[in-house]
Amino acid sequence: GATMTWTRTGTGTYNCTASSPVFTATNKVQVFINSGKPGSGPGTFIEWERSSTTVIEITTYSAGAVAADDHLDNGSFEIRIYT
Repeated sequence: GATMTWTRTGTGTYNCTASSPVFTATNKVQVFINSGKPGSGPGTFIEWERSSTTVIEITTYSAGAVAADDHLDNGSFEIRIYT
């Protein structure tokens, strides 16, 4: 029942913030994500982290593990919370 809000917090870094603490346990949250952008180039990748009980942080990287924008284009994103 939480509302999710997206913000860009820096180069290649985005937060999905829930209106209530729904990400309560690290081992009970799973994120499935893809860039949706074929041809982003070798060495590009995306990672996610549960930053708090209300925030999931997404970071996109270019080759050389440098945070970079423009690596998400019509991608998909799903958060699963297990009880």
